Amino acid sequence: MASSLASDKPSLPAPGAAQYDPFITTTPPAPAPAPVPAQHRYSNYDHDFFVTGPASPESAKRALAAHLQETERRLEEAGKLGNALVLQRKQLTEQLKEIEKVNNEEELSQELRERMVGIEKEFNTLTRESARNLLPKQRVPSNEVNPNSPFAPENKGGRRSVSPSKFESQATGSPTKLTVPNRKIRNQPSNRVHDIEFAAEISTSLIAQVRNLQGVLAERDEENKDLKAEKARLELEAEGFQQRFKSLDESENRYKEENWNLETKLQELAAQHKEALDREKKLTQSLNVIKTEKVTILTGRLACV
Repeated sequence: MASSLASDKPSLPAPGAAQYDPFITTTPPAPAPAPVPAQHRYSNYDHDFFVTGPASPESAKRALAAHLQETERRLEEAGKLGNALVLQRKQLTEQLKEIEKVNNEEELSQELRERMVGIEKEFNTLTRESARNLLPKQRVPSNEVNPNSPFAPENKGGRRSVSPSKFESQATGSPTKLTVPNRKIRNQPSNRVHDIEFAAEISTSLIAQVRNLQGVLAERDEENKDLKAEKARLELEAEGFQQRFKSLDESENRYKEENWNLETKLQELAAQHKEALDREKKLTQSLNVIKTEKVTILTGRLACV
């Protein structure tokens, strides 16, 4: 009986969650002596509402916008968490390498101890931040009393009255829903286990992605090293070719000069040979003249005898 009555009670937000609740409108207090501003509670926003289906395009549009905003928030927080985890992993790896350099017989220095304490604090802070960002806000069960609620309990057990007449003057229609989901589903506390599993899956996925990226970076580094070695080898070969080309160019110039000198000498020798032939021809002609004169003289002497 108590459970059936409790299921009919509306759910109220926790005291600290009222300022973040999109379904509460706060109006300024009237000049009357009422010290507390009047709050109108429309209904609890719950993700399970979407299973009931919207009744109009406007309702569907608002529900989809709310889901999209929540998804974008989670993606942003997941990205920040991933960056923080990568940075923390790098710090832990560097710290582990420094500690591995220390001998087992020696004690840690004061600086290393302070750094380890700082890393431990950062780890705890990151854990709390990830849990606070990824886990949903807790809501007060329907049968508990909210101190900031405008509906005061009538009995002494700290329970609210089950009479619906107390809510008739305060209730207003929900601007985002035309059909109200089951109160039992709406009043159930959020399941933190699924959110913790979700955070763990995100962390595992981010770590796997980081490892994959590190593997890709290692492969890229190896490729860069090979390319640098190949580039250095090609530069050495190019330098050798340039030196060889320079030496060949110098040899070509030297051979051209020698060839020019040889051609000049050849022309000189040809001129000398031509001059010698001319002299030989002249001498031959002179010799023939002399021989003719000699024969003439001898013939004249024989005739005289």
